[in-house]
Amino acid sequence: MKFILILLLFFANVYFLKASKAENFSLTGYIDTYFTTDNLDEEFTLFSSINHQREIISLNIAYLLMQFNQENYRFKLGLQEGDIPKNIYFEEPKNIQQANIGIRLAEDLWLDGGVLSTHIGGEMTHPRMNFFSSHSAVTFFEPTYQTGFKLSYIINKNWSSELQIINGNHLIGDNNEQKTIALSVNYENERFNAFYSGMAGNEEPTHKEKRLHTYHNLFLSWKISENLELKAQKDIATIATPKAIQESSGKTLAWFYGGFVQSRYKFNEKFSSSARYSFYSDVEGTYNLNVEGYDISLVAEYKPVSNSYLRIESRFLKNTFGKNENSFKRDGKDVNELIELSLNFGLWFDLKI
Repeated sequence: MKFILILLLFFANVYFLKASKAENFSLTGYIDTYFTTDNLDEEFTLFSSINHQREIISLNIAYLLMQFNQENYRFKLGLQEGDIPKNIYFEEPKNIQQANIGIRLAEDLWLDGGVLSTHIGGEMTHPRMNFFSSHSAVTFFEPTYQTGFKLSYIINKNWSSELQIINGNHLIGDNNEQKTIALSVNYENERFNAFYSGMAGNEEPTHKEKRLHTYHNLFLSWKISENLELKAQKDIATIATPKAIQESSGKTLAWFYGGFVQSRYKFNEKFSSSARYSFYSDVEGTYNLNVEGYDISLVAEYKPVSNSYLRIESRFLKNTFGKNENSFKRDGKDVNELIELSLNFGLWFDLKI
């Protein structure tokens, strides 16, 4: 019911803006459906934020985004439903993907506030914006959303930067009285894109000991030719160890690291294929998963029309170390390997009014 009311409000705004002949208004809609099977006995949650349900045709995402841009102000409202928000969003409102407003403070300097998409990572939440429908295992550890204020500045045609004050890593509300500082620096030209993004702050709930959390992400993308594109990413996260452990062992930080490399080759406008390798290590307990390993993914994509895709994707994931190495169950036994096969069908539209 809540989603229906928000949806009615959404289209009321669309009607108002269209009736008033507002300029620079755009509307985006997107749907992704899927079927996934694997070699396990039961549904799993580890590393599964997209294509989550098994042996059933299901909806990953139904999405509507309204954007309005004027010379000195702008706003975004993105609504969503499906398995992606159910599995990735741990807080209400899960149906709000983003809701923020912005004002121009000076030439090329903007201040935005509200619910924001994450500034970290080279794989987006929506499959249509990636080479693959599934996320790499390392993306599973990254934040998806955040709430706060964002100061963004376009330095020149190639360089831009952002500084944010947010409630915390992967938080819409707040779990303590402190804020997290986040930033990013981006370089982009016609063929090459590189950015650093990071955040630092106390992410512990109020009733727990304060500990500094940091997350760092470095992403590179290179369009080698019209047909071949490469991407690479490196993630590092830290958390300060409890004072009792520091005093007994001298260890001040617990580390997480991961990354991926991936490529896509376009045979023509309709057919392409991609390959991806990613790795992850959380054996020091940064995210309390105590596991490390890797995954390898392959996908073949067919685009019936330019604003759609049909993907057949396979993924092999293996945990190689850690207390939770055998985190999957097959034939009644705890095992460390997953083999997954998915079929995804996506379609979207972009309208400007």
